[in-house]
Formats: sequence, structure tokens, C-alpha cells
Amino acid sequence: MPEKPSLIAAIFPGLSPEELEEADEILRRYFAFIIRLHNRILEEEKERSLPLTDDERASRIGPGRTFTNQYDTSV
Repeated sequence: MPEKPSLIAAIFPGLSPEELEEADEILRRYFAFIIRLHNRILEEEKERSLPLTDDERASRIGPGRTFTNQYDTSV
């Protein structure tokens, strides 16, 4: 099966094989950085929003409150 040319080779057709390899490595490191940054932002947002949702959850589900039928149906 013939090897499919890389996206970098398609965008920059004049690069030598060494330059293509270097560009590929740089692109991989860049994507890894972006993923780490994205995950860090998500984690910080999750931690920041937890206190907000905890207060809301506590106000909706008070002590002694049930979600079953509270009417006597045996009559």
C-alpha cells in the first residue's frame, strides 16, 4: 500500500524530508501543548464552578425531603 503524503508535505511541497520530519515533530509538540492547555482550563473551570453547583444542589435537596408520593393512598 503506497504511503499517503502528510498534510505538511501537501501544504509545503518544497521541504526536504528532514525539514518535513522537523515540521511534523514541531506540529505534534504544538498539538500536545494545546491539549494540555485545554485540559488545564477545563479542570480550573470545573473547580471554579463546583461551589456554585454545591450551593444550588443543597438548596434543592433539603434534609427530610423525599421524592415519593406523600399522600396516603390506602384509604
